[in-house]
Amino acid sequence: MPKSDTQSIQPSRQSELKSEFKASELAKLKPYFSNLDRPVFVLKNLPEVIKGALFSRYSRTDKSLRRVLLDEFINNQEAGLAGLVSAEQSNDHSLAIQKAEEFYSRVLVGYGDDSVEELGGAHLAIEGVSRPVVKLIQDSRIGISPLEKSSRYVYFDQKIDGHYLYYRDPELLASPHAKIYTDAMDQLFETYAALIKPVKQYYQTEFPQQSDETDRAYQSTIRAKVCDTLRGLLPLGVLSNTGLYGNGRSFRYLITKLLASPWPEARQLAETMHQELSTVIPSFVKRANDPKYGQPTIQYLETLRQTLTTKTAELASPLISETFDDTQVKLTHYDPNDLDRSLAHLIFSQSDLSLTQATHLVNQLEAKAVAELIESTTEPRQNRFHKPGRWLENNQLTYELVTDYATFYDLHRHRTMTQERQPLTPYFGLTVPSEIDALGLGDRYRLAMTQAVAAYETIYPDFPIQAQYLLPQAHRLRWYITLNLREMIHIAELRTTPQGHPGYRLVVQQMYQELIKRDARLQPLFKFINLETAIGLERRESEKRLDQKLSQLKPTG
Repeated sequence: MPKSDTQSIQPSRQSELKSEFKASELAKLKPYFSNLDRPVFVLKNLPEVIKGALFSRYSRTDKSLRRVLLDEFINNQEAGLAGLVSAEQSNDHSLAIQKAEEFYSRVLVGYGDDSVEELGGAHLAIEGVSRPVVKLIQDSRIGISPLEKSSRYVYFDQKIDGHYLYYRDPELLASPHAKIYTDAMDQLFETYAALIKPVKQYYQTEFPQQSDETDRAYQSTIRAKVCDTLRGLLPLGVLSNTGLYGNGRSFRYLITKLLASPWPEARQLAETMHQELSTVIPSFVKRANDPKYGQPTIQYLETLRQTLTTKTAELASPLISETFDDTQVKLTHYDPNDLDRSLAHLIFSQSDLSLTQATHLVNQLEAKAVAELIESTTEPRQNRFHKPGRWLENNQLTYELVTDYATFYDLHRHRTMTQERQPLTPYFGLTVPSEIDALGLGDRYRLAMTQAVAAYETIYPDFPIQAQYLLPQAHRLRWYITLNLREMIHIAELRTTPQGHPGYRLVVQQMYQELIKRDARLQPLFKFINLETAIGLERRESEKRLDQKLSQLKPTG
């Protein structure tokens, strides 16, 4: 909306808001809103359960949100707002939980629990969790935003209380396999730690510091390159830290799913998550493991997994798994007709034609007209942050991938797609960076891998889940993704930038190339893909740009 139009509307709306409340009422409302005289405002100083309750009232009343808070919460003693707020502000957490439960039961009767649970959230930190369980958490596609400790910027050579940072499953360590497990794990970490110095020296020799490069930028760039080269040695059991922000409904279902997981670590973590989230959003996560909702869902998920495991084993047992041919990327589904359908949806959204008419129109277009229509959607894009339109979401792709686990770990973070993976095994081979062999360190690198695989094969018959902790991330995993063309463009343009890890850059470049082989008409849509292969120090230019930004920041105070 033009600025002049906004200015002509705002004064009358502000006057209306001001006249809605008396001065004494405004004083009561002031602590809870970022402003009292504008139609856009932020809620503050309120417990999550009250925020959720307030928003839920939008569907049942014609009152403004401020009026609802005043009439139904502040001035209504039965609502218990004062007691809940004071309990939240005190150090009596048990009282706060009690008051929140009372409030939830009293005020939200008649509202759908699911919708209300989405209106409040929490920040949750999880530390000391293994790679596979982090992935179980990040399988949640909606409602939870994760951020995690990176193996690209942090060395994993440190010890705490004399131990490297890997997961120690209590049941496994209480078994006769304990020493086999810890010896193999220690060997991986010792090899990782020992290779840091020679690999770092190699890159410093190959890529000397440039005249326009600060010490900070250069050291950060070299560190990232060393971490990128050695991360394949890190086993799945390496411990990481992750931070999550999510709404109550998403956290509640995540806890339920983890409680149904075959991974003992995941089940234990779910109990701890439930306990901690119950201190801040108890009403929103209480159903995660309750007898009425949570436990039947857990039972369903466990039964479904067991049933499907048995059934697929029966069906697949006569077949022999295909021999791995070193192909990383296979485009297993692409329908050329999808582009025509997508273009029909584009025309539909920009015209008054029916979808049938738009489809017929596209079917009559000559190749030149189709190319011009596609070009009209790409020409305005000035950079990869200018997203292409939703019409591309009508075009579906499926890829089967065999990549090292570390590459899977990076690409898995894209959530606007369907992806499933097989358990990691050592039988699809592994990825060894060329620099390792160039330095004459290949034998030591592979020896640590071999010892880990031997321990895996010894432990697997008794602990098929926990044995996976031993496998280094250099081992290849077979998985698939189904995604729409719009998401494919986003991934291709993001994951091929020069600062990206060479492993996933190559995979995404191959995904693009396989697609263009099938349908060259799609090529102009990938306007900002980078197909360079030899980058050198991937983070160098990015770190230089960061220095420029830092130099522009002026200290305050």
